[in-house]
Amino acid sequence: MIDLIGHSNLLNFFNLLKKNNKFPNKILLSGKEGIGKFLFIKKFLFEIHNNLENNEILLNANTHPNIFYINKQNEKKNIEISQIREMINFINHSSFNNPYKYIIIDNIEYLNESSSNALLKSLEDSGQNCFFILILNSERKIHKTIKSRCVEFKMYLTENERKLILENIFDKINYSILPNEFKNVYLSPKFIILFYNFVNEIKYDLNNFNINNFFNYIIDNKLFNKFSFLKENLNDLVEIFFIKIYILLLIIQLIIVNIFIKNFRT
Repeated sequence: MIDLIGHSNLLNFFNLLKKNNKFPNKILLSGKEGIGKFLFIKKFLFEIHNNLENNEILLNANTHPNIFYINKQNEKKNIEISQIREMINFINHSSFNNPYKYIIIDNIEYLNESSSNALLKSLEDSGQNCFFILILNSERKIHKTIKSRCVEFKMYLTENERKLILENIFDKINYSILPNEFKNVYLSPKFIILFYNFVNEIKYDLNNFNINNFFNYIIDNKLFNKFSFLKENLNDLVEIFFIKIYILLLIIQLIIVNIFIKNFRT
């Protein structure tokens, strides 16, 4: 059984669409890296095809008769056109046990120009029995024409769901000591785990954490060029910084409005 925490409303909606034969042929699942987008779609498809354990084995070997999986190979910079050609062969090959075929393309932001164009042609030419499920890290961009062909579903975790994942699956993470700046719906469990590993590595004290002091510590100790975590997750760190500023500005604005109202009444 696939251990999926969160996304239950979307899963129920997908099952309802499938039951009523209204499931879109071209879907884009977008959201932060590490929130369980691929796990979600595996659970959905494996429930359709029943034998979960066997499905997992077949998918890992990419030999499932109805599901074809594409992801960027570790040693490559992009999803290559040869992988799209394999996908086209899979689509054209008849399936004896089920007329429906599902194409999962993970990390679709890694398509290069050639593979994007080849995929676009397949999206336009595929029949009603072929379903494309494209998975996007929402912090990155994809070919606008590909995006325009798909129905987009934006995925996120609530704070409670993120807490359940961190405490139930990654039991080394104590959610209660997580800095308040990190408790928003946008951060993924993956980012939080990487952050904890990073602060442990540099021996940074999380007690009375302050994002401003954290950035100053990084700058003062010239850590930016030494740790890939900072480069790869800079957007999230900056987002945390500006969310704090935004909240402070809102508080100041509310105080000013209240003062104005009181003065106006008097």
